[in-house]
Amino acid sequence: MLTQQFQANSAEELPPSEVILSWLKKIEALVSRANYLEAMLWLKKAEAYSMSMPELLEPLAYTFLHCGLVYSAKRYLEKCVASGRINFQIQKISEELRNLPQAEKKEVSFYIPAYNAQKYIASCIEGVLAQSYPIKEILVIDDGSQDKTGEIASRYPVKVIRHSKNRGLAACRNTALRYTKADFIASADADVMLDRFCLEYLMGCFNDDNIIGAGGRLIEAYTTKAVDRWRQVNMRQYRGERKNLNPYTICGFTTVYRREVLIKLGGYNERFRTNHEDIDLTIRAKKLKYRLTFEPRAISWHLRQDSIVSLLSTYWRWFVVVRGELLGRFANFNTLKLKAKQNILVSLALLHRSFYFQRFHLIYLDIACGIRCVLEDIIHMERYSGANQKVVKETLLVTFAAFYFILQRKGASRKLLRYILEDMQDLLAMVDKNYRINLRKLKFVFSNKLIYLSDSYPSIKKLFPYAELEFIDDTLGFWIKKFNLESRVWKMVEVSAKRMHIEEKQAPEGKGIRIMVLNPPWRKDDSYGVRAGSRWPFTVNIAKNEPLPAYIPFPFFLAYTTALLRKNHFKVVMVDAIAEGLTDEEFLARVLWFKPDIVLIEAATASIFNDLEWARRIKYLVGSTVVFSGPQVSALKEVFLTENPEIDYIVVGEYEFAFLKLVKRIRDKRDPLTLEGIGYRTAEGRIMLKGRTKRITRLDSLPFPERLTLPIYNYFDEAGGLRPPIAQILSSRGCPFGCSFCLWPQTLYGNRRYCFRSPRKVVDEIEMLIKEYGFSSFYFDDDTFNIGRDRILEICQEIKRRKLKINWSVMARADAFDSVTLKEMKKAGLHAVKLGVESASQKIIDACGKDLKISKVNQVVLMCKNLGINTHLTFMFGLPKETPNTITRTIDYALKLDPYSVQFSIVTPFFGTRLYDELKKENCLITKDWKRYDGNRFAVYRTKNLGPQELEESLHRAQWAWLEHCQRKMTAQLFGLPFDSSNLVPKYKRRRIAIVDLLYNWPALGGADYDITAVACHLANLGFAVQMFILTSKIPFPRGVTNTAFLVPIQQLFFDKNSFRPKLIAQRFKEAVSAFEPDYVIVADGWGLKPYIVKALQDFPLFLRFYAYDNICLVRNGVYLKEAEPCPFNFLTQRKECIACIKKFILKNKSNYNLVAELLLCNGLGKNFHALVEDSLRQAQGVIVYNTKIKELLGNYNKSIYIIPSGVNPQRYLSNPLRNDARF
Repeated sequence: MLTQQFQANSAEELPPSEVILSWLKKIEALVSRANYLEAMLWLKKAEAYSMSMPELLEPLAYTFLHCGLVYSAKRYLEKCVASGRINFQIQKISEELRNLPQAEKKEVSFYIPAYNAQKYIASCIEGVLAQSYPIKEILVIDDGSQDKTGEIASRYPVKVIRHSKNRGLAACRNTALRYTKADFIASADADVMLDRFCLEYLMGCFNDDNIIGAGGRLIEAYTTKAVDRWRQVNMRQYRGERKNLNPYTICGFTTVYRREVLIKLGGYNERFRTNHEDIDLTIRAKKLKYRLTFEPRAISWHLRQDSIVSLLSTYWRWFVVVRGELLGRFANFNTLKLKAKQNILVSLALLHRSFYFQRFHLIYLDIACGIRCVLEDIIHMERYSGANQKVVKETLLVTFAAFYFILQRKGASRKLLRYILEDMQDLLAMVDKNYRINLRKLKFVFSNKLIYLSDSYPSIKKLFPYAELEFIDDTLGFWIKKFNLESRVWKMVEVSAKRMHIEEKQAPEGKGIRIMVLNPPWRKDDSYGVRAGSRWPFTVNIAKNEPLPAYIPFPFFLAYTTALLRKNHFKVVMVDAIAEGLTDEEFLARVLWFKPDIVLIEAATASIFNDLEWARRIKYLVGSTVVFSGPQVSALKEVFLTENPEIDYIVVGEYEFAFLKLVKRIRDKRDPLTLEGIGYRTAEGRIMLKGRTKRITRLDSLPFPERLTLPIYNYFDEAGGLRPPIAQILSSRGCPFGCSFCLWPQTLYGNRRYCFRSPRKVVDEIEMLIKEYGFSSFYFDDDTFNIGRDRILEICQEIKRRKLKINWSVMARADAFDSVTLKEMKKAGLHAVKLGVESASQKIIDACGKDLKISKVNQVVLMCKNLGINTHLTFMFGLPKETPNTITRTIDYALKLDPYSVQFSIVTPFFGTRLYDELKKENCLITKDWKRYDGNRFAVYRTKNLGPQELEESLHRAQWAWLEHCQRKMTAQLFGLPFDSSNLVPKYKRRRIAIVDLLYNWPALGGADYDITAVACHLANLGFAVQMFILTSKIPFPRGVTNTAFLVPIQQLFFDKNSFRPKLIAQRFKEAVSAFEPDYVIVADGWGLKPYIVKALQDFPLFLRFYAYDNICLVRNGVYLKEAEPCPFNFLTQRKECIACIKKFILKNKSNYNLVAELLLCNGLGKNFHALVEDSLRQAQGVIVYNTKIKELLGNYNKSIYIIPSGVNPQRYLSNPLRNDARF
């Protein structure tokens, strides 16, 4: 139990009061960000310590009040007064409490419906007993359990009421309603454990007499296994992270209702035995105009841990009544066809969802749940409608056999088919004990390549005369039509199934040390960082824009360590939160409930503060021993232990074997003093560290890295154009060269050390990844792959000898290649090479110690082009001796080489490197903020010739030049024109473009906002000087920019109620745009004030993005219109219809009055307004519209009309519309 765990920790060690006070400040910040889960955990922790620290009573009372826990605040205030601690702050809190109705205590009874819940009932009852809000009575309704549920419950101070037989969940709730006496009745499912403050938050919702019910938020406790993770993402039972004052329904896992209203409603409908009784009740309540509340701060934990079969059966029970019985689908097999098709569509939707969010490790259950639900429905026909037993039996057998052999024909492997049979055999055995024999009889029927199932009717009828073949044919035909998947997808399904079955068969949790190897989430400003070698880029927001980052490297050290621990029989779980797309809350919950004894985190330079914050959370909330490793740790060494008490151990150097030894010492309770490279803090506070870990000289001594329990298909590096999915692999470690800026060789490995795996072992791993996971693309993520010509040739020979059809790419040095080696690599499947060039200046390359000749780069790039090998080149700005001139030469050189792809970055002097020492000695470093040491975008130093701003501007200039280079190249290819990369981009005067919009908001409020932002940023990326001119006003409704973090400059023109006049607005915009002296003006044209602005700017070359015909209907709540359906605001041809529409729809909603007000202000409903719009279209050099229908409508007004579909996906720009990459 978490409460017991916190109390035990507090007894062992009492932190200083200032530490706990810092927790309280953290709690307030978390609550303000709606991060309630972590806030409640810290609050419970602080409360546990307050018993021994009276000075915490007052700040805790204030914190409870700030968190909305009024009853607890009052309780702690009374403790303060009782202890004689009365001051101004306490009096102020007391005054606030007097005015809050939540402080009044209400009587509440609590009940727990339970059936065969011996595994969970104790935790559930203990959670109820630990509630911060007083409970009058606690009832446990034992619904005819056949295990020890009632016996266990009777050990607690609760009243146990037993049903003589199992009557269902709704009957349990009605029994509780009869036996309880309080005004409010609360409940929790037996497999749920309430957070300490759950009930108090729910009771706080009833200050409004119109509220009759309140529900909280259920969080899955156990998600380390893929089966439980599937339940977490596909069977959620709460409505988000924000409070909802009148949700449509609330789920029954934890609720509070007014007892008198439940009685008026007639209680629960006992037709719903296993679920849906809660939804049915709330629907009936809503029909009578009662109001409900969803309170996300009322947290409870779902303790359930499923097997594959139990999860699939539960999912079927969720919908059997709603999607089947209530709709009459079980009347006969003709009506059951509709239910079967619905099952298949749901299965397909789940599969699509998993693909979108890149949860490939869960897709087996997406497929299996559709098959399982069809089979469950057939069996349910006998129970529900009394179908003939023989009909049910034979229909079930033939249906499963048909599924089985169709899957085989579609490309499913024998392994996958065995997994499916294993997960369906309980249903088959239920109707036929000899199902295996009967399935073998059916085998020959489906062995032929039949086009339709009906072709096999005669053969099946002889074997199974009672089978409903029409139902089977219809169902299977629909499944075949919907599930047309590639062979590699079926391999992914097999891998998903393998992982789930292996996890299920692992030994149950028992005694033994528990270890977690972690790659924690890394969030900054609603974006997620990626730990990647020595470059740590930030990506767009995962939750709002894209499901995962576009680039995710494989965490080799963590994966090797996990595999090594498993090999030595330790209980270890590895969690890569970045690759799996876990939120902070999901990651914290996973660690919290696994309760690891030891945690390993590999820290990165740019994420170090984030990593330390996670260490604090895990140390104080879970009580784990925290071990840090990585290049930053190896560079700073003792500093980590001196300044960070949450870290127990550090590992300096390569850490796989060293960490294994440390774990064994901790397990055996032995002193790690003699371990090399292990740093720790003694009981007296002294720092102990013995050198660094021994260098791993034989990489073959490491097992293959852990992959199966990771989101293996999410690791992706697209440089070089490899086809995904891509497996990343290591053949060597370290680098014998001496680049002054290189991080890992100088910190983790030791200078110029290099070791490699045997070619046979490398190809063994490739072959394993092909057979077990279906990979055909590989990226060698070595620091330098092409060291040792004989080794490389042996790898190529081994690949060819085994006839492995693969494509692969490598990270390499140009001067280590020769023509023979490249040719052999190409024959073995080499697709692309990454080459670190760094600069076009030989002096700069020599000064940084890279020991590379530029002439060799030219030769190798040319050889690669001749062999058809793609090249990805990397360049750095800011190395010693860099000047503005050398940066320009480097950009021109990169364009002249014309590689497949290119990467520009600002060099980062990482702590522990020779470059850092040189710059520190010369006093060139300008910041010690490690967050800016990202190896990518930020300049953290100045040189003799360049300042940080110049370096960052140079990076943008290089990226723009490359984008324009790609545009020119693509245009030449499109029109069949010759393209000469040696003809560099001409040095032209940057053209100036003004973009004008009068209905613009940022943060955005609509699709047009995203669209015009994308236009501005894209033009800026292409090298134009872009400036936006935006109207900012609160008349007649707010508009403008509140977040000015833009790639392009913005000039806001402010207007109040006195100056908000069409002619005055047009004049001011004309003056502002004229001062900018643009070469072109782009105006967001359409309705309202926009035509007036176009008229004022008619002297400039004008292009219009015409939004008056946006294919999103504002009247119909943002519904997308069909191709041939015009927008309702078609003032040019449908003025009368539009006015009628406004009167009919818009005026019904008060929120639309401002829209009409602006139309009236601009005479938008007048006779002459449409003429003004027509003139604006005629004055433009070009008009950009959304579709062919709009082009036809506007064809009489402008001949230069361009169609750019309404293709801006708003989700891509919600968080960060200014992504400076080629895909933007």
